[in-house]
Amino acid sequence: MPNRWPIASGNWSDSAIWSGSIIPTASDDVYANNRIVTIDQNITVTSLRNSAITGVTAGGSFVIVNNYIINSPTVIGSACLIYTGSSGTTINGTLNATSLNLSGGGGTINISGSLPNTSGANLYNINVTTANQTINFTGSITATSPDSRNRVFNISSGPNTYNILSDITCSGALVFACNGNIVNINITGSTLANSTTYIITTPGATSTINITGSIIGPFLTTSAIHTTRINGRISAGTPAAAAIADTSAGILYINGPVSSSITAVGISSTSATATNLFTGPFYNTGSFNAVYAYRMQMLEPTSTTWRFDTEVAGGSKTLYTANQLPGVPRQNNVRKGTQYNFGLTGSLEMPDPTTVKAGVAVGNTTGSAIFTAQDLFGVLTQDIVTTGSIGVVLDNAATVQTTAATISTFKV
Repeated sequence: MPNRWPIASGNWSDSAIWSGSIIPTASDDVYANNRIVTIDQNITVTSLRNSAITGVTAGGSFVIVNNYIINSPTVIGSACLIYTGSSGTTINGTLNATSLNLSGGGGTINISGSLPNTSGANLYNINVTTANQTINFTGSITATSPDSRNRVFNISSGPNTYNILSDITCSGALVFACNGNIVNINITGSTLANSTTYIITTPGATSTINITGSIIGPFLTTSAIHTTRINGRISAGTPAAAAIADTSAGILYINGPVSSSITAVGISSTSATATNLFTGPFYNTGSFNAVYAYRMQMLEPTSTTWRFDTEVAGGSKTLYTANQLPGVPRQNNVRKGTQYNFGLTGSLEMPDPTTVKAGVAVGNTTGSAIFTAQDLFGVLTQDIVTTGSIGVVLDNAATVQTTAATISTFKV
């Protein structure tokens, strides 16, 4: 793969600014060489860099001013790629730490590839310094740097919208460092934080966060009034930090199970005026509650359970609502006396199969009763007591009456 670099600042499409007077192609690693190159066309290269190599000076950047497509499998270097436009752009490739600055006046930024943040200090994959932009990201986000000063998205202006269609793994670097700015974050995918570093920190007042997917470990910490809606399982994970730590009077809408860990509650909401709405079920682990909150309400219609561990190792007790639980049959649809689902008892009367005609379905079997002529005779001679029945006639017959006369008295 050949190296290519500019010998002067200028437009990408101008062959005169490039070494060898050749505009870079898909097989080239392109170095900025401490120049400013304005991307004025769609480009496809192997990589964009602003580091130094033999004959190339470190520094410089590639600037996007209009809605062009950037195909570069790798972008490396501090502020290597800068968006200053207002009509948006598309970037296909891996954006390494500090590689992209968004300082434009709006537009939609479409990014595919990956956002790895694995080392260094004070490094930002995407540094957002302007408002009114929408960032659509598909790929993978891996924030595994051991330095919590690192950020995948370092946000110093707002409002902006972030649509993330990917899973997120965080074990050191922050993913969204909101710095008190208004953000609208929409994530479709699972999130995993296996350290005390939160995935989203300090969103500004009136921010909205919408999540569809499971959450394990520290996810959101905020003190600003906001609205958060989550559809999926929430678990505190093993670090000593709640999955959601909220001190604001905001709104939490949680549609899904909530679990604590052995070291932290699942959700902590410590404002006396917050609105916290849940569907459950809830699972306490050890002595930690799934939800710790001043105020808590159940969404209607909702039936749920809450499991508590007991002081006996391995023991637990489950509280359940008396109304219908999701996916659980009603009591009048369960055979009488049958216990099910945490103490409910069925009330449906079900005849004994021996009293139901043979072959007729009853319960989970068939009847076995056989009705014979002898059975009929026994009923006629022993059980029928209705006036005019053969039983009554025979019982009242005169002793001198002939058998024929007695039978003829019975009308059929």
